[in-house]
Amino acid sequence: MSDDMERRGLDMHTRLPLSLWDALLGTSLEVATARGLRILDVPPGVQHGDTLQMQHAGVANSERGVMSYGHHYFELHLVVPDSASLTPDALTALDGLRRLREKHQHSKGEAGAAEANVVGRS
Repeated sequence: MSDDMERRGLDMHTRLPLSLWDALLGTSLEVATARGLRILDVPPGVQHGDTLQMQHAGVANSERGVMSYGHHYFELHLVVPDSASLTPDALTALDGLRRLREKHQHSKGEAGAAEANVVGRS
């Protein structure tokens, strides 16, 4: 069992790092579970802290001859790329996405974001 996994009853819980790109676009990842390697489908648009459930991928239990299985929960932790690791092409693409978003917001009449300061990080 991986150090990243925590057992709670028959269920398993894992904190799963996820790139910004995979969170935006969705992806399929091979993940370790109590029942072996499985493919986890991550839908597009997930957020930091979202939890995905993989049914029956937890701990097996036999009670009175009947097998049951817990679930495996994956808590997503988005990994934002360090600006030093972004290529000029990636920065240009991100700026293009920002412009599209701003254009979309203005066309819908949405208010802009208020200025905020980061006061703590975990």
